[in-house]
Amino acid sequence: MKSSHKTDHLYLSHELKTIDKNIEWHQHRKKRLEEKLRTKLAQQRKASFVQKWIPAGMALGFVLFTYVFIVNLLNPSSSLLSSASLIEGVHFTYEMEKSKKVPVLTQEGRENSVYPLDASQSIKSLSGEPEIFLYLSNIEGKQTIYSQAFYSTTIAGQTISIHTTPHSETVDELVTSHLPHKKFPAESYTAEEVDIAGHRGVLQINNDRSLPRLTVITDKNVYYFYYTADNGHPDTLIELAKKFKFENDW
Repeated sequence: MKSSHKTDHLYLSHELKTIDKNIEWHQHRKKRLEEKLRTKLAQQRKASFVQKWIPAGMALGFVLFTYVFIVNLLNPSSSLLSSASLIEGVHFTYEMEKSKKVPVLTQEGRENSVYPLDASQSIKSLSGEPEIFLYLSNIEGKQTIYSQAFYSTTIAGQTISIHTTPHSETVDELVTSHLPHKKFPAESYTAEEVDIAGHRGVLQINNDRSLPRLTVITDKNVYYFYYTADNGHPDTLIELAKKFKFENDW
């Protein structure tokens, strides 16, 4: 039996995620926030590392660590990336953006990604191919892959956004955290578990039915589907999610 502490943790995690989903961010504000958080995280990790190891007299180890870190920072295609499921030069390349190298999917990478490129051919409310963005992060020698996609709809100004978050929890735990708390259910929305091509998902619908949300959980990632503007239909989110090639999960 799970402890009440664990249950409370899952409930609070779910509530925080719900609050986050209901905040409407303009894209440039979101990007600026992500950059600030990453910078702050890097600074905290650097300070923690120095405080822990330098006083211990491990100067040589620190020098070696610094050398490896700089090599991988200046050459992102080094060994840290070679062990990944994505292959540089095949699935993605690097391009310069504001003096910074950013990964960009090749056509082969797009075609072999989890995102369906031809969804608009069978889902009439969608328009054209999706925009797909790739983010690679190396922390303590471990590569983390994030991705985000935007599907345009036939309604002006409305898109469906999907972003991924890697996880190390069990699917059961994550599903529970996205469902309403049994003793303290939310009053502003309803949520139910749904099957998405053999994967477990949670469909959340606000009482005013304005902004439905869909969360799909695989063994590796959590996929968040949501509309960027009102008047989105939950059936479209489910139909789109069922076309995802989750076997290509990065």
